[in-house]
Amino acid sequence: MAKRVIGLDLGKESLKAVCLKGTYPKLRLASTWIEPIEPAGDNHDAAVTAALGRLKQKFPKGRFTLVTALNAKETMLQRLTFPFADLDKIYKVVRFDVEPYIPFPIDQVFLDLQLLTTHNNNAEVLVLIAPKSSVEKKLALCKSAALIPDVVTLEGLAFTRGLALLGQTRNEPDLILDLSADKFSLHYIKGDKLLNSRCLELKPEELSSDLSRSGMELVRQINQSLQSWELIREELKPDRILLAGASAQPALRKLLTENLGVKVQQLYEEPVQLAGLAELASVDNFAQYSQALALALSGVNVANEEPVNFLKERKRSKGQATTARQIVSAGLIVLALLVFWGGADIFFRTRIKERSLNQLKHQIVQTFKRVSPKTKRVVKPLAQLKEMTTRLEKRNRLLQKLLSDRSSGLSVLRDLSELVPSELDVQLSDFLVDRDNVQISGETLNFEQVETLKKLISNSPRFTKVELLESRTPPKGNRVRFKLHLKVEEQE
Repeated sequence: MAKRVIGLDLGKESLKAVCLKGTYPKLRLASTWIEPIEPAGDNHDAAVTAALGRLKQKFPKGRFTLVTALNAKETMLQRLTFPFADLDKIYKVVRFDVEPYIPFPIDQVFLDLQLLTTHNNNAEVLVLIAPKSSVEKKLALCKSAALIPDVVTLEGLAFTRGLALLGQTRNEPDLILDLSADKFSLHYIKGDKLLNSRCLELKPEELSSDLSRSGMELVRQINQSLQSWELIREELKPDRILLAGASAQPALRKLLTENLGVKVQQLYEEPVQLAGLAELASVDNFAQYSQALALALSGVNVANEEPVNFLKERKRSKGQATTARQIVSAGLIVLALLVFWGGADIFFRTRIKERSLNQLKHQIVQTFKRVSPKTKRVVKPLAQLKEMTTRLEKRNRLLQKLLSDRSSGLSVLRDLSELVPSELDVQLSDFLVDRDNVQISGETLNFEQVETLKKLISNSPRFTKVELLESRTPPKGNRVRFKLHLKVEEQE
């Protein structure tokens, strides 16, 4: 019997599912389903459970693989580099290395890996982190309708793997913008690798109500995401956006094209290279099934390669296990030689330094958050601290220069405030500085206080000349208005 895989998209307003039948590359589209979620008061989970029950009645009888996913808001991604390329070894130590970057205990998360690059026996991996509470909540929702998911993956990974299986990936970076009914997600991919994901703050109902205003906000948030991911260099900027979801109307595509300067097209718009899935284009409003199709494709086994699955530990094939045993045996021999030559000491010292470096990085991140609590995203704390320090030093130098410059307005105003005692009732209304000439205007109680003010300023060595330009009482008022011209001592 041909294998069946069902991708289940748990939306806010409806449930979508796609069933694929066969084995790769001989896959075919068996069925698509959509089940609206009927409101049940304030209990949304009860409404979802009821909709899942109705949807389950439409599923095929017998065995099938059920795949669902967590969104970008429910997961975390962290890039790490290791001084070795053995994935089995990376799996063993990754928990220690990623622990400083997550805000909860390491035993409360599920982890998986995606290998990004290897170079000179070094490996760069993307660590995929999912809180156990998020996974368990998703499972409980499905189990309430007697559905047991076999795979719980990430939405971004599902889209990436789906494009790869359909032969629609390329060597240039792409952005996938998922416009579902309850959230907008952005996924940055290159080839068959997911590099970053995030949920945007813009709500779908805001976009549908006023495209002219909210569309520009969407553009701003996309640009902000690219900057936070440090994709400002031309070779890193994506030149294509793939729209997923039923909200991808032509007006939005035009707005994104004009304001981002990139090609915008529907996900799966290009010809599918799998003959059995060529009928995708004939399905009515297939855009709404884009995530469900991606989930179904991500559950397809290809050459014994298992999809990322938070429900179980990564398994190894017999060949991999044999290779691992050979590596362990050879490693034991090498380790004995290292101990003999004193190399073991170097190895352990290096490992301790790596742990210390990770702890130091964690301390730097925490310090930066205390120094700058308003900064939402900490990408490179040392560089951000350096930039913040540079800005503060510039402001400090400017302030010191203004205060030390004897002819500056701040310096003159400071000296005048020191000369005038608090018991003298003087209110300044105008303060004009032109190099070494200063003119002040204001009002006081009587003419006697005007003379007192003039005398106090004249006695200061700071001013070489004090001239009373005006002293009068206005027709309607009982205070004396005055105007003084001061000559500031020239700076040597």
